[in-house]
Amino acid sequence: MMKNTTDKYAGHIKTQQINEKMNLCSEDQALPVWKGKSMPSYQSLFEHAALGIISLNTRGNCLHANQKFCALLGYTQEELLQRRFEDLIHPDDREAGLTIFHQIATASVSTATVNIRYLRRDDASVATKVMFSSSGSSASHDYVILGFVEVIQDSTEKTATSNPPAALDILGTEVVAARQTGPEDDKIELYTQQVRTRLLEKTAGLLQLSATSEDIRIVGRELTELTCSVLDCAHVGIYMVEGEKHTLSMLAALGWSEEQEQACARWLSSESVNLATLLPPAMLSAFMENETLVIDARQPEFTTWQRLYPVENLLVVPILFGGCLLAVLAIDHGMGQHTYTSNERMLASTIARLAALVLERPRLLTERSEAQSRVLALQDARTRMEDFLGLASHELRTPLTTIKANTQLSMRRLKSILQRPELLLEGTDSKVRASFDMLERVDRQVGVLNRLVGDMLDVSRIQAGRLQMHMRQEPCELLQIVETAIKEQHKAVPERNITVHFASQDPMLIMVDPDRIKQVVNNYLSNALKYSEADQPVAVVVQLDQEIAGSRQVRVTVQDKGSGIVAEEQPHIWECFYQSPSSKPVSGSGVGLGLGLYINQTLIERHGGQVGVVSVPGEGSLFWFTLPLSEGEQAIAES
Repeated sequence: MMKNTTDKYAGHIKTQQINEKMNLCSEDQALPVWKGKSMPSYQSLFEHAALGIISLNTRGNCLHANQKFCALLGYTQEELLQRRFEDLIHPDDREAGLTIFHQIATASVSTATVNIRYLRRDDASVATKVMFSSSGSSASHDYVILGFVEVIQDSTEKTATSNPPAALDILGTEVVAARQTGPEDDKIELYTQQVRTRLLEKTAGLLQLSATSEDIRIVGRELTELTCSVLDCAHVGIYMVEGEKHTLSMLAALGWSEEQEQACARWLSSESVNLATLLPPAMLSAFMENETLVIDARQPEFTTWQRLYPVENLLVVPILFGGCLLAVLAIDHGMGQHTYTSNERMLASTIARLAALVLERPRLLTERSEAQSRVLALQDARTRMEDFLGLASHELRTPLTTIKANTQLSMRRLKSILQRPELLLEGTDSKVRASFDMLERVDRQVGVLNRLVGDMLDVSRIQAGRLQMHMRQEPCELLQIVETAIKEQHKAVPERNITVHFASQDPMLIMVDPDRIKQVVNNYLSNALKYSEADQPVAVVVQLDQEIAGSRQVRVTVQDKGSGIVAEEQPHIWECFYQSPSSKPVSGSGVGLGLGLYINQTLIERHGGQVGVVSVPGEGSLFWFTLPLSEGEQAIAES
């Protein structure tokens, strides 16, 4: 091969061994570079590349084709050697293909890319992207035109074959991006494509291998072999980084004798070697920021590296995951003089990213397993809590029912006695009335306690997915439900002023469980009465609302004049057990578990409606809910 061609390749193929192989002897000069007897590595790359590759002379005769290209068109190697380039192109694309080929053959350009269709042996067409590149001197007989064929669409299979798996594509993209720009660099497209394929395949294999943390050393060994094969270096070492002091321990090494590995491992463990002892502060800071470093071990500040093994210079790459330093990848060429190019740095950085992915995977799998265990534990605890709430609620209902029944019976007897003064002893009238008033307060508090127990039971049913609602088969009158709830509140707190305004006296029919809707209104009213002063009124309004999602709605609002709720707390008031720290009860018993609004939201949403609040601190709150009208009522409303 001509010397100028050797010089161009030398900028990209990194080692002295490869450079020496490219100085082909005279008997190989008539052959393409990958077929020289001293070029087994390039021959293997050519034959087993993921891309189809064909070599042509300036007249368009086929000189050689690799296995991928032969399989692509369905020809044998011998059959292709009997054909010209133009015979293989689809007639409609022949002019475009020959134009580009002519430009390469006449050295007008050194590289060019064109989309053309090749004709298979069975006359089917294959859409491809072909990159042409020249090799050798245009004035000599060793001038060869290379065609790198990437399939875009195979009409026989209807599958795109040019793209790697999406999850791994970033690795392949980085490897291709590792090439320098310039005409001569396109001549190593074969090399970079092969590296890309090997990285993708190795990634898939290592991700399968590293399913458990026990595989970590096997993974490390595989990574060192991959690094050495891609960069063709003398030594590769991967050192795990541990703790805040970034101490180092050997994971895997390649290119060393067993004695050297053992000696290095002992030195690292015995002296707790860390990055601060190996790198100056400025370089350490850059390294932690994901910068690849070239270490000249001959310099005084790097003499510690010589204790690892004799080396002249090293390429040191951080292996980071999520901004955390996991390990260090060290690459060197022994005591030989070597200059690390940007291509090598980029490839090493890509391998470091692959290493981070596969080394971190066991920890991520462990964390996922722990997270799943925590979820199961929380679900179990939640189930136990739901069972407890349900059991406690049922058990509390029995004594509460007995207490309420006896209280009401006592109240009736006292009331009958008060209605017959002749039965009272002189001076006992006031005492009997006081007893009646106390029993009345007991009855009200039993009602509050009974409501709290009911809320606990409802919450346990909601969270267990066992909440039952008894929907009526015929529409219910909303105005009657609201009036009933207001009467119950008046009975419980007769001294409070509750105003009601019905925007229309016409029936507002809804398909609901009336007891549940009454429960919602009662919860709103109880909160309004609890959080507003005893002399402040509570206003209830029922009106038709605008059409939502094609359905007419009815809206119920309950407004108080209490202290209001700050904006930051409003989204949380619908959460189970939430109680606003800034809003304090000012009337009534003040007893509450923070369940009412949570239950309201669940019940209304189960009925196809919505809930909401409008509140201004210091001015009060307006709670509302909407429900869809029944189909018959909607027709009346529309008319």
